Amino acid sequence: GSLDYHIGKLYPVPCSWGDVRDNLTKEELAVEFPLLGNEILVLGKEYTSPISITIDSLLINRLKYYFASGNSYKFYSDESSPAFDLWALLTPYLEGIKTIYVSPSNFFNNINYDAILLKEGKRVEDYWTIKRLISTADIKESKTRNMDKYHTASIYGGMDYDASIEVIKKEVQIYKHNNHEDWELTRGLSEEERGGSFSPLEGTLFESKTINDILESNNIQTSYY
Repeated sequence: GSLDYHIGKLYPVPCSWGDVRDNLTKEELAVEFPLLGNEILVLGKEYTSPISITIDSLLINRLKYYFASGNSYKFYSDESSPAFDLWALLTPYLEGIKTIYVSPSNFFNNINYDAILLKEGKRVEDYWTIKRLISTADIKESKTRNMDKYHTASIYGGMDYDASIEVIKKEVQIYKHNNHEDWELTRGLSEEERGGSFSPLEGTLFESKTINDILESNNIQTSYY
């Protein structure tokens, strides 16, 4: 089918629409806008094959007009926008769906699907989690690949912007590697040339400590700077 064709163009390893479907849950939906044509392909967990939704030429022209005229603000703030009508085409297939994998091609790639305005001031992001993909084949890839496991981490926070050159040179020794013996982290400027003053970002110190605690609680060895 069409979905097989477009997936095959991007992935030399065979990946059929059946592979994509089998890696979906009942609360997930895959939506693909083909590179050519005026159709949307929709695939759910219990579908026997992708469903093709035709986008009429009038709606396509309205979508193209909005992007060509630079009316992006109105595109996401007006119920008369073609974005509203585009999303309405998907509505019949969204019952029980919480996550939507969207693989947009052509000018459909310019659309921020989360921001599409629905009725009563609500937006798509208020009801569904949108995940953008290069291809719906990424669904299988993301769910079947072996995730890297990390055992160490370096964390930085609470930078002192007003530290002297001497202090910076002293502290930077921590980061030296054997193959970079002469490497130094300075701004290449004298104290006078640096000029100005920045206040330490206290929030980064708090965040880095929090992250450090989380990693250590998960048995990940940390180097905290």
